[in-house]
Formats: sequence, C-alpha cells, structure tokens
Amino acid sequence: MSYEQDVQLLVADTNDHPPVFDTSSGYEAAVSENALLGTSVAFMTASDEDVGWNGRVTYRVLSPQFSHFRIDSVTGVL
Repeated sequence: MSYEQDVQLLVADTNDHPPVFDTSSGYEAAVSENALLGTSVAFMTASDEDVGWNGRVTYRVLSPQFSHFRIDSVTGVL
C-alpha cells in the first residue's frame, strides 16, 4: 500500500539583504575628557529589508581599540 500527498511550502523570507547603515549625517562624534561614564556619544541606525527575525539589526562594538565604549545592542546608542 502507498500513499501520496501534495504539500505546498511557502518560504516567507531568506536572509538575503545585508543591513544598511544610514550614513547621511555621518558617524563622527567628539567626547569631552570630563564626560561622565555612560554619556551618549553617538546614535547608529541601520535597516534590513529582510522580514521578521532575518530583518532584526543588532549592534555591537567589535574593535578592541574601542573596548572602553559600549553600544546598546537594540537602540544603537554608543
């Protein structure tokens, strides 16, 4: 005995679009030498055309030379 069934698959999205940073205003910032710890220095913003989880943008500082800076992984505030 055998059984056949047609299955319809819908692929809603793939991770095929890279994040794009809005650099229209640039990302240049200056920090006063007496700035308090936790002072916001810059705001990064990026968008991703993917849908759902694939379109989520997460921010982080990768360079060791900037290890004294922290960036909010959700908001992009440095």
